[in-house]
Amino acid sequence: MIIKMNTDICPILNVGMCDTHISPSDRLFYLFSDIIEESDILTPEEEKYYDETVYDYFDREAYEQRVAEIARVYIESFFEHIKDVVSVKVLPEVNINSPEEYNYQNDELEFKIEIAESELAKIRENVRKDAEKFFDWAAKYKTRDGFVSFMPYWENGWYAAIDGRDTARAISMYFEYLLEQGEKEFFGEKFLILTEDESDTVYQRWFEDDVLEIDIDEFIVDKKCRQIINKAVAANTKE
Repeated sequence: MIIKMNTDICPILNVGMCDTHISPSDRLFYLFSDIIEESDILTPEEEKYYDETVYDYFDREAYEQRVAEIARVYIESFFEHIKDVVSVKVLPEVNINSPEEYNYQNDELEFKIEIAESELAKIRENVRKDAEKFFDWAAKYKTRDGFVSFMPYWENGWYAAIDGRDTARAISMYFEYLLEQGEKEFFGEKFLILTEDESDTVYQRWFEDDVLEIDIDEFIVDKKCRQIINKAVAANTKE
């Protein structure tokens, strides 16, 4: 069975680009800031041209696809870690879906998995054996004031979902449950290290570090912008 997934319902990884380290806008700003802080080779007109042009001539689609390819490696890594519990194959095609407005949501990774019926039966049985703990955990998705849930967090609803009503959400909950409950078992001690504000796992930070290794200037398609960057970089190199 092939199932469409995304990191909104299956939060293995956060690929959001609004107000995050991997935002192309922030990266373009800091790229140029770093250059001009160290060099006075550029004219005011060149600096102004960069500021007014670069964001309009940035190939965001190509950048997002590169980010998606890196994210796919981490998605595959997650399923590799839990293969002794459930076997899942991540299909090659991945892409990032960006909202029209960032008021209520951020970017999400869309991907597909292939999973056998026997593996779905294994998930169902694992949840049945651990029902009390699983559904206590799932209660975090319960609808409450200010929050409307679309996840099958109650027992009958979850079994109906995995049996076909919404298989993607049901198994996504199980994967997230494994991620949160089985960190030490599946990922080792190092995975448990959190950022200072305890908002992200090291797994997330590794992904973001890999994204930051991408040369952001290669996605600037305006020839004059690239010439300005190359001029500044060359001057800094000489210094």
